[in-house]
Amino acid sequence: MKKSPRVVQYRYFDPESCRYVEEEAGITLLSMIRTALNREKDGRILGKHAQARTVDLKGNNQLTLLNEFEGIHPDGEAFSGRLILYREGIDVQTLKVDKSGNATSFPVVPYRTNGENPIEGVLYFVVIGNHVGFIASHTVRSRKLEDYLNWLLKESGVIRDDDIKLNAKFHFTEKLPPIREILLRTSARGQWKVCEVLTLLGINSRVVDGLRDGVPSGGALMGKFSVFVKGGRQRFDFPGSVLDRDLRNVDIEDGDLDLIGPKGKFSAGVLRLSERVSVDTEGSWLNPNDAVEQIMRQMRAWITQGRIYHPIL
Repeated sequence: MKKSPRVVQYRYFDPESCRYVEEEAGITLLSMIRTALNREKDGRILGKHAQARTVDLKGNNQLTLLNEFEGIHPDGEAFSGRLILYREGIDVQTLKVDKSGNATSFPVVPYRTNGENPIEGVLYFVVIGNHVGFIASHTVRSRKLEDYLNWLLKESGVIRDDDIKLNAKFHFTEKLPPIREILLRTSARGQWKVCEVLTLLGINSRVVDGLRDGVPSGGALMGKFSVFVKGGRQRFDFPGSVLDRDLRNVDIEDGDLDLIGPKGKFSAGVLRLSERVSVDTEGSWLNPNDAVEQIMRQMRAWITQGRIYHPIL
């Protein structure tokens, strides 16, 4: 069977960050998810009705669904599932091509699916206690998982006003000094994000479009953004927790994040807890069982190595 390289990423839930969690749901993300899936929504138990677990999170006709999952019963050590992003059906114009070579034109005919909905991306994840391991796709990333879990937990009444946050875990090759400034750079695939930031800064849309359209073939529009706190003439330090909490969903590749301290740019390496793995594939898709197995194996390794703490394993 063919293998595909993927990255198992890590997040964790801090129970103290959520002021109201229904007592029955317990204090771990694992118990909260299990409680939610055993609740009813519109007369249907969430864990037993896929349609009840389906939501359009952004109102753009992209539907998100927790599709197949295991570990809903309270005696298991983990919960695993697949978060699927899809569109409801296709209704497009297609060209019916006659390859005989005799046609003077080809007819345009409608093409509609009947219950078969195209999948745009899948995220595989495992929850152990308050720890989350996952393998993302280009279209379904950590923010989508966080948004979906917030919807699920609120729909079921497990949480109310506060959102849960799935924090990243950064670590450093040497002691972390005070953070005065954060420099973020986009990767080549993030050029649309550069345009969005420029627009938010009030740059005229024609100027932004001109910058994007003026990129020569083979090039990419890059961005470098500085973030700092200032009061009058004085600059203030960021707390170290800003990395785990507030940069948790920033797509940081090697060299895309610099931290500036009192003595200049850090020489320390900044690493977000993750590990490369090889996953069995079925055509162009990952084998779901092997994806979950790779995540479980990596989370157990992190626990054994002491890189994350979990009292059960």
